[in-house]
Amino acid sequence: KLAQMRAAELAARATKKARHDAWLATLAAVSKPRRAELRAAAQLRAQVRFFPPDNRNRDEDGMVSSVKSQLDGIADALGVNDGRFRLSHEVEGVTKGGRVIVEISE
Repeated sequence: KLAQMRAAELAARATKKARHDAWLATLAAVSKPRRAELRAAAQLRAQVRFFPPDNRNRDEDGMVSSVKSQLDGIADALGVNDGRFRLSHEVEGVTKGGRVIVEISE
């Protein structure tokens, strides 16, 4: 039971850190005037591009759900509800270490 509680605590910390890191990255990448423009848009397109670290088969639904915390952090930085995101995704070529790119547009 203690090990389960510890695992849940570590998962919660990782989720919080991922959200915070995405918030910081968004503030660094998107100017204040552009954030205001995006806030004013009725809907936002969130294009998520996955670059897996190897050729193993991956469940695309799982890949999309794995970036939920980051999308929350982006929404926090933009000052919008993440329900305004219209999500699309692509799986790109293998990249050493893996990578995810999120592009937000009107």
